[in-house]
Amino acid sequence: EMIVNQFIDVKRADGRLINLLTNTVPLFDEKSKIRGAVGIFLDVTQFRQAELALKESEERLLLAKQAGNLGVFDFDLVTGDAQWDQRMREIFGIDPDDIITVATCKERAHPDDRHIVENAWKMAFDPNVKRDYPVEYRVIRPKDINPSPFCKHLLNSWKRSPQSQWKAARWSK
Repeated sequence: EMIVNQFIDVKRADGRLINLLTNTVPLFDEKSKIRGAVGIFLDVTQFRQAELALKESEERLLLAKQAGNLGVFDFDLVTGDAQWDQRMREIFGIDPDDIITVATCKERAHPDDRHIVENAWKMAFDPNVKRDYPVEYRVIRPKDINPSPFCKHLLNSWKRSPQSQWKAARWSK
């Protein structure tokens, strides 16, 4: 029987447990009887440890986001592509299937606060700005009877490439 991409744990003679990725193929003789096998074993212990650490980190991030009522989104300032998590969409009142653009963010800002959002975007596009900067403004969500929760952002466009920007937003009433 052929084994493809199977993970196995092996206890070494020194007692240490290692993770192996294995692929094995049987060898047959001229009468189609198995006479042996050829196998490849790759030590993926460090990879599996990194994978586990990443999973734990993601779980801690999720707990922190929930505790802080935090939404996270990513904008590519060159292509305009945006990725928003569910909480970020809730903060802005954006449906899961709606396309998000820079204009969407500006439109959802309270009219009295739109100049704040405009200035924030100017700073985000400015290659000479190399610092984090907080932004706070009110958001108008179309389905709210009493709109105007506050949205707080911490923006940074300098920690990645000049073409992209990362944002986080927290809603507070």
